[in-house]
Amino acid sequence: MGILANFWVAGNLPQPGKRFWLKRILLSAGLLAVVSILFYLEENYRHTRAWQSYAAATGLREKPLNWRDYLPKPVPDNQNFAKTPLLRAIGLKGETDERVLSRFTVFAVGKFTADAFKGTPTDLAGLARALDGGRLSGTNIGKPPAIVVLEALAAIEPELSELRSASRLPCAQFDARGQDPWRLTMPNYVALRSLAQILSVHAGTLLQQGQCAKAAEDVKVILRLSDALKSHNTLVAAMIRVALVGTALGPIREGCVSGAWSGIELAELQELLHDQGLISSLSRSIQGGERAGVHHIAENYGAEEWCKLFAGSKPPSRFSQLAAWLAPRGWRYRALMLYDEPMREFQLAIDPAAQRIDPHRVQTAFAMVERVVQQRPCGMLAAVAIPNFQRALLTTAQTQTMVNMATLVCALERYKNEHGGHPSVLDEIAPALAGGKLPHDLVTGKPIHYALAGSGQFTLYTSGYDGKDDAGRIESSPTDGDWCWVN
Repeated sequence: MGILANFWVAGNLPQPGKRFWLKRILLSAGLLAVVSILFYLEENYRHTRAWQSYAAATGLREKPLNWRDYLPKPVPDNQNFAKTPLLRAIGLKGETDERVLSRFTVFAVGKFTADAFKGTPTDLAGLARALDGGRLSGTNIGKPPAIVVLEALAAIEPELSELRSASRLPCAQFDARGQDPWRLTMPNYVALRSLAQILSVHAGTLLQQGQCAKAAEDVKVILRLSDALKSHNTLVAAMIRVALVGTALGPIREGCVSGAWSGIELAELQELLHDQGLISSLSRSIQGGERAGVHHIAENYGAEEWCKLFAGSKPPSRFSQLAAWLAPRGWRYRALMLYDEPMREFQLAIDPAAQRIDPHRVQTAFAMVERVVQQRPCGMLAAVAIPNFQRALLTTAQTQTMVNMATLVCALERYKNEHGGHPSVLDEIAPALAGGKLPHDLVTGKPIHYALAGSGQFTLYTSGYDGKDDAGRIESSPTDGDWCWVN
């Protein structure tokens, strides 16, 4: 052994040459390539097979989600409320005429609108002071607040009159143009909400001045703005619809409480309220705008587009670009399944046909989201793409409940106008409702609570989000207490 060592030291044994090391490098590279190929084959097969099984079990194989199926059919411009000159100028984001829009945004009236949920009227005194620079001064001294408000809003009366006339057109939908669900033309939600708030305070002011027919026209315009957003099946559009309808409910309540609406106006408002369908709109947004859009991403976006999706507003790093390029295709299907399972559970919590929601199922879906977002890297799609549906469903359910009760109140006031008093039970107004059917509690499915309270008053409420009957008690949190119509 010592002799061999001496030979080695002396350089007498043959040493590895370049060919030896080249063979080793090629062998290692070959083994790495084989392992990589096997890894990609296994990951692609396993996750693709799992997705196919999930798709078969949930009906997605027979009827895959296609975002184009949820695009609206074109309607003639001359029959489309959303094609009026004002809405052409301010209605679409990226195509807004800022000069025209500035004539409306100068009126910051949001905090002065009537609130049907709290039972508060339009704050005309506060609005008049705000429009006069914080105080009633100069020529406005001694003027009633309603006059100050109407004189200030007279600057945009031509545009408001244009909208009132256009609201009678048979169609209402904003354009949804584009070749990608995430790059469609988008309504200018901020402008539409500002416009609705102006119309709401204008209607409340007109009611106090006895101009009820014109006030009703303003409310109809708000509801038509909501109708025009049905063409965009996204969660944002659905929630803006909820906000717009909530804005319209304020002056509707004011007119009902004061007895200002005529029978014809009550019937027209009742019909428009019935057609809002906020629960159905939310369900469509989950199916068509959210799930179908993400399915399109998973199946069609390249590595660069995926990077931009996860990076958000920041430019993607080189590492993330490399990771997206190297990721097996099967990981996309794993990510899509982790996203779709809780989204489907959210959707199953809503039954548009039965007009029911299931808060317990929403909690189950939310728990699923919390679990899947921990499964990195595939859970990142769920973390980025699943919005706060808990809050969305709560707000939608409460507003739809108020819409249902407003519909009943319109019918109750019509009954009072004809018979001199409110009915003893709601069944007496059922023939005046669409389909002759009374709306019910969205959570429990039970009838809406109604009772006469004397002096021409009545109580009207549902059990709220928790499904517990608190005898008409209102809490500050919408998840607690009952949802009530405030006389």
